[in-house]
Amino acid sequence: VGEVSAVRGTTKEGETYRLTLPDSAWQIWITDTPGLLEANDRDNQAAIARRIAASADLLLFVIDNDLTQAEFQVLQTLTALGKRAIVVLNKRDLYLESDLSQLMARLRSRLADLVDPADLVAIAAAPRPAQLESGDWIASAPELWPLVSRLSEL
Repeated sequence: VGEVSAVRGTTKEGETYRLTLPDSAWQIWITDTPGLLEANDRDNQAAIARRIAASADLLLFVIDNDLTQAEFQVLQTLTALGKRAIVVLNKRDLYLESDLSQLMARLRSRLADLVDPADLVAIAAAPRPAQLESGDWIASAPELWPLVSRLSEL
């Protein structure tokens, strides 16, 4: 939704976007926040993110691998505030199906006391291009349906 960069700290303050669910009149406002775990937080970005999260109706907690202890603690703190969270595993395209299945099972187990198992979804927001045998490159479309589907069920 927002600007994406390999460099942490790209989002400096909350940026809000409107999403209309397919085949629905429902509109969802999504606010992209600064990271909660910025190592070099000179602009107090983590405090901005926490303030925005505290006022949200629903949290999309985006990760790209197994949860670190610090991420787990942040999610635990946010859900203790009574916030419902959907944990979104991004970059599913980087995993073999068997590895993805194992990772999802491990996450479901670790998150059992924090989120409903159905509130853990795997997506590929910006899949990496793949090289064909011919040497040509092919870009894949984003795979967002698991998240969109879950949002439409709420």
